Amino acid sequence: MADLEVRLARIEARCEIQDLVATYATLLDDHQWDAVGALFTRDGVFASPNSTTQGRQAIVDNFRTKLA
Repeated sequence: MADLEVRLARIEARCEIQDLVATYATLLDDHQWDAVGALFTRDGVFASPNSTTQGRQAIVDNFRTKLA
């Protein structure tokens, strides 16, 4: 039974990650900056090939600028 519980936990985790990605994309598209920020920890890091931004507010400010 433990194997089934482990497999189910993996499936649930994958679904939660997929939901997070979809939420993130939707919030960015809708420019819901406060909600985007809530997806990151206060000391979160957002890295892309061109830059690295640290801190929730800095990440939100970066998105506001880039997606204006």
